[in-house]
Amino acid sequence: MGQPARKIFEDSTQCVRATPQEVVILLSDGATLSDCSAITQPLMEANRLSGRQLYRWRYASLTEPVQRFACGAMLACTTEIGALHRDALVFLNWANPDKEEEQVLVDWLRKQHRFGTRLVSLGNSAFTLARAGLLEGEPVAVHWEWLSLMQELHPQVEAVDHLYTLAPRICASSCSDAATELVVGLIEERHGADLARQVQERLNRPHCRPPTTPQSVPLARRYGSRNQTFLAVIERIERCFDTDLTVQELCIEFNISRRQLERQFAEKTGTSPLRFIKEYRLRKAQQLLQSTDMSVLDVALASGFPSAACFRSAFKRKFGMTPSRYG
Repeated sequence: MGQPARKIFEDSTQCVRATPQEVVILLSDGATLSDCSAITQPLMEANRLSGRQLYRWRYASLTEPVQRFACGAMLACTTEIGALHRDALVFLNWANPDKEEEQVLVDWLRKQHRFGTRLVSLGNSAFTLARAGLLEGEPVAVHWEWLSLMQELHPQVEAVDHLYTLAPRICASSCSDAATELVVGLIEERHGADLARQVQERLNRPHCRPPTTPQSVPLARRYGSRNQTFLAVIERIERCFDTDLTVQELCIEFNISRRQLERQFAEKTGTSPLRFIKEYRLRKAQQLLQSTDMSVLDVALASGFPSAACFRSAFKRKFGMTPSRYG
């Protein structure tokens, strides 16, 4: 007499769980060591605490056998990924691959997505997933500094201000710190709450924050100020940096003297309102250069600079290189 169907299912599930889950950490330009550590530390502790190899990981690149991290460190990795088990996890660790390499990544990610491979986005790799058309239909966590840019470039993507998102097909972490909690969540999902709790304790994380925890820091906390006029001016700059915004207009709009405004900015930001606006525009331009293929002129205009020449000059003074070299 044959075994009951439930018994056969349970045996097959135990067999799958007894096999180490394959983990691929896919690297490209701008990959960070902190993200790699955020992935491997919880997995290592899960293996150690269980006394079994629950996870087996490797570093890979689609193009480079030796990958340079953002900090300058180098790591040898495989360029022969081969066919992945449907149960595999692929972590995506990069910031700004060039246009040619990103197309290689897009093609590979689309193929893996068709096969049902679970993808985990770290940092700016979410932009590559968005370009591949793989983020539609479910929320995805994006770092708060890049949130508005994602919403602007890819309005079809439900980019959310969460620490991380866990979903059956694509997960996402907003930062390295949240990546550790995301991996603990994946361990709990696969091996239960007890092992996940033990991993947390070994990592000195007695409590993991819920995925939906907001990551954005309120302006009042960010600048250590409760002055509503100052905070309103900051909010206006962040919202309208791409317009022809002047300090004089801000003073008139918020009924404050230039001297008062400059004193508040010096106390809370260490710089002048004019310098703050320019620095904010440069940060936004930097993001556009990293995450889009826009021309230097388009980036200049989108960031609030009156001309490409003015933008080039300011950018070179700030970063020591021209925008075309940076991008």
